[in-house]
Amino acid sequence: MEYNVVYVLECLVTSLVTLALLWVILNITIAPFVAVTQKMFSDDQYQDDINTENPLGTGGKLAVIFANLMRNLWSGKERSLSPYKLKVRMHENKMFCALLNR
Repeated sequence: MEYNVVYVLECLVTSLVTLALLWVILNITIAPFVAVTQKMFSDDQYQDDINTENPLGTGGKLAVIFANLMRNLWSGKERSLSPYKLKVRMHENKMFCALLNR
């Protein structure tokens, strides 16, 4: 089977341009969320929003563990981080277990 080299190159360039555009759109969409979340959890601004009285929640324990993970992640002091405590806390909560086991 013979391929036209020009056609193959055109398809490759088109695919790369499409991927680049998707990457830009993804960055534009996610970057503000990441920036706000990083600031909110690294500066402990999340604590005012915790609902400790929700019987389906974790009493804020999940938010604290997530905040610690985010703080360590953005500090740049650790070479590697494990979200193990976050995973354990999520599995202890019935609501998250239902979502994870779908």
